Amino acid sequence: MEELKLDLIPPQDLIVGNGIGIADYQKVVSDFDRIGRGITTNMINMDLIKSNHTVLDVGCGLGRLARPLVNYLKEGEYFGLDTTKSSIDWCNTAYKDISNFSFVFADLFSNYYNVGAKTKASDYVFPFEDKTFDYIWSTSLFTHLVFDDFENYIKQMSRVMKPGAKMWNTYLVLDDIALGLLDELNAKNTRHKLPFKVKGGMVRDLANPEAQIALYENKIREVHDKYDLDILDVRYGPWSGRTENIRAGGQDVIIAQKR
Repeated sequence: MEELKLDLIPPQDLIVGNGIGIADYQKVVSDFDRIGRGITTNMINMDLIKSNHTVLDVGCGLGRLARPLVNYLKEGEYFGLDTTKSSIDWCNTAYKDISNFSFVFADLFSNYYNVGAKTKASDYVFPFEDKTFDYIWSTSLFTHLVFDDFENYIKQMSRVMKPGAKMWNTYLVLDDIALGLLDELNAKNTRHKLPFKVKGGMVRDLANPEAQIALYENKIREVHDKYDLDILDVRYGPWSGRTENIRAGGQDVIIAQKR
């Protein structure tokens, strides 16, 4: 990739305030750059995203994955969708001179970012026409959506995908290995503990299930199949404590294709 435009890095306090990269305050800016470059480079190297694609970034935040694509999507278009208005406002100002990049505010209810909205994620209709996108992705989105919300988002993603289009999403996937490690995971009392069962998965906090949710792999597969999506690959990450067959850096990645 060409050198990135440095003025597309958000202010440090905005990154922290919007819940992006808060593990180490001193590193949030460098991590914003590093993680964005790393994920998009991986997608390009896997031949998932091409320079002429029309793409959708669901839960785009402050443009962490948009920024590295400015010099790549020369013939394509980028659309970012997010429920945090301050993120979308910042992106629309920062990217105002980049005509093929657009950011859309999703005015729906979120315990964290938009408590005043009336529309629920389970009822939300993406503001795009059917069969618009060549490629769709999300990062750390389905770790914060309860099952009915997750199902609707998969339905909406499938609707706006062209036949043959691909999607790349991260999850905390509860397969047999992850389920077998839950007692040890919960005993460590880390942010990934999942002591409570809910519809379709397990959560860290029953009073606030969106804080963190893991979904059963068989349920994820059922929903994908229901909405004409074939799962091409599941790349497990180390979040659950697994030590074998790790092919992702943190959360699990599921790659699917529209029939």
